[in-house]
Amino acid sequence: MTNSDNFNWYWLHELGSVLLDSDDEAYLRTAINRFYFSAFCEARDYLIRNKIYHNKKLKDMLRSNSGNTHLATRTIYYNANEFDNKKIGYKISTTLKDLRDIRNTADYETKSKNFKNFAIDSKKDSLFIFNTLREL
Repeated sequence: MTNSDNFNWYWLHELGSVLLDSDDEAYLRTAINRFYFSAFCEARDYLIRNKIYHNKKLKDMLRSNSGNTHLATRTIYYNANEFDNKKIGYKISTTLKDLRDIRNTADYETKSKNFKNFAIDSKKDSLFIFNTLREL
């Protein structure tokens, strides 16, 4: 990594991919977390860079650096009319929701689950976010 004004969120995705190579539950839980945050932060920053807010309340939530940022990001994409394909914002929003739900399970669920499959799905969803935003 290099120092720059803007962090490359894809690096977190790459770290998740490295962690996914392990079968250790702690690594897999952490991979899921990294996949979510890489995709979420990239999606949030896309909105900020392109000044897509929809209203002052969502703008303030998006820029708040609080838990509200997650909801604001999903809400803006969910209602987005800025894209040629109107369904793409909806798909980004629902994918971020799925990623967050899996991340919450990995971060807060004490009982072991099949985190390998969750991590594989999270990687796929994270890549969808990155690839879709690059095409917009």
